[in-house]
Amino acid sequence: MKHDETEERGRALGTHLFALGYEPAGSRYDALLRAGLRYCSHALLVMQERFKWSDTATAAVTALQPWRVAETTGREWPCTRSTHEARLLTFQYDEGFVVALRSLSRRLFQWEEPALPEDLCLFRPTGDPWLGSIAHESDAWLNLTDDESPAMAEALRPIPLRRQPP
Repeated sequence: MKHDETEERGRALGTHLFALGYEPAGSRYDALLRAGLRYCSHALLVMQERFKWSDTATAAVTALQPWRVAETTGREWPCTRSTHEARLLTFQYDEGFVVALRSLSRRLFQWEEPALPEDLCLFRPTGDPWLGSIAHESDAWLNLTDDESPAMAEALRPIPLRRQPP
């Protein structure tokens, strides 16, 4: 989904953007990934071609290979519009993938170049983003329905979820 389509699609689905008050790490990161299993079917990681990727990033992509369902190139992904081409890696989001993610990082903003692929995003089965992140800006948001927001606030406590104006 392109950067500028996220907000419009969210309105059509009856979702609202919630900024995370600070980075999920440790048990809150685990809770976020586990909660995603209820709502998400796919994940995205990005490797911008302008960077020289480290051995750990390459090893991470290899470790996640069993879940990879697609690889495309583009200049847009949720939260980002780039002037450079990037590899957009799409993965099946399931329990095994979550275990693999947790073995590679212990916090959301650790998904940053050149050590790891960047900007972990999780998608609903409809293709709409549920979680978006821009690791190098320490920014992340959830796109939640009214029914999902209380459950996520509880799962991520004490991290505040701030509903963003439309």
